[in-house]
Amino acid sequence: MASLDVVQVPPIHYAANDRGKLAYQDFGRGPALVIVPPLAQHIEMMWEQPAFWRPLSRLASAFRVVIFDKLGTGLSDPVPALSTMDQRVDELRTVLDSTGIERAWLLGLSEGGVIALAAAAGALAARVEGLLLLSTYSGSGAIAQASAYGPVPERAAYRTLFEEVVARWGTDDTVILRDFAPSLRAIPSMARWIPRYERAAASPAMIGGLMKSGFSLDATPLLSRVMQRTLIVHLSRDRVIPVSFGRMLAAVIATARYVEFEGDDHFSWVSPHVDEIIDCFFEFAGVRGDGQRVKVVWDPWSVLTTSERRVVSLAQRGLTNAEIGVSLRISPRTVENHLTRSYSKLGVRSRTELALLSS
Repeated sequence: MASLDVVQVPPIHYAANDRGKLAYQDFGRGPALVIVPPLAQHIEMMWEQPAFWRPLSRLASAFRVVIFDKLGTGLSDPVPALSTMDQRVDELRTVLDSTGIERAWLLGLSEGGVIALAAAAGALAARVEGLLLLSTYSGSGAIAQASAYGPVPERAAYRTLFEEVVARWGTDDTVILRDFAPSLRAIPSMARWIPRYERAAASPAMIGGLMKSGFSLDATPLLSRVMQRTLIVHLSRDRVIPVSFGRMLAAVIATARYVEFEGDDHFSWVSPHVDEIIDCFFEFAGVRGDGQRVKVVWDPWSVLTTSERRVVSLAQRGLTNAEIGVSLRISPRTVENHLTRSYSKLGVRSRTELALLSS
């Protein structure tokens, strides 16, 4: 990606195995980092929202980043049956083979951490440079052990939450902004965008199947076999996978380092702590990135000059360039220059997007 100040959507590629074709994107520079996906996502739609694409862009300033939609989700092929652990690890292998990556860091997000752990402890161990585990756990078998490190919901409570997720999936009543990413409620556009993103990421039936299969995926018995350097990051008040699971992983994996931040987001990779989290990734992996910090999503004014802020503020109120010029006693051309620079810094393309990001 030539410039990280402007959105450049990486092309979609496909990798095939005997179950179907997996959609993936491959971008950035540096050591390979493969992001093992959470429950469901849509890698192309991620580039519509700065809260999603800015972390990816910053990671890509230090890593060669590969992201993919697992089978049954996003742009990848549908599957008729629930996936087993071995099949999910094979999806990862398929993507590694298609990209020609022999060895990579694995970034496991939420449920993706289970697959990353299984890959590192099993048949893909030689191809895993290290693990970055974010807001994750090792599977349902960890519930008993994790209770020694903090409160853990009963299995019935988990099932109730997941049933509610399925029932409200893709609707205006989705629970994602309530339980999974409460910080995203600070961005007004998310209330409209998240339901559409959910519908594109998985159908209601598929998300129900993924929830069901998630209870059967368990890498807990394999933890003693994880020999790669492992960084575990968790937010202290995660409502979906409580911090006790992260603390348990750090205690059981001999090579692990643990970092905990204050916060209640489960989608911590799009939370206000994302820059601190990425800093930890860079330091742990021994890489340096020069990508723009993601702080702009949560504090848009931080990257604008005083003059740019004045112009943007009036543009948000609906004033034309000529009216802004009269108000600030500057020429319409100067107004246009300020807006052009502001669009580039903020990663937006119009006044509408500017208002959605900053309001």
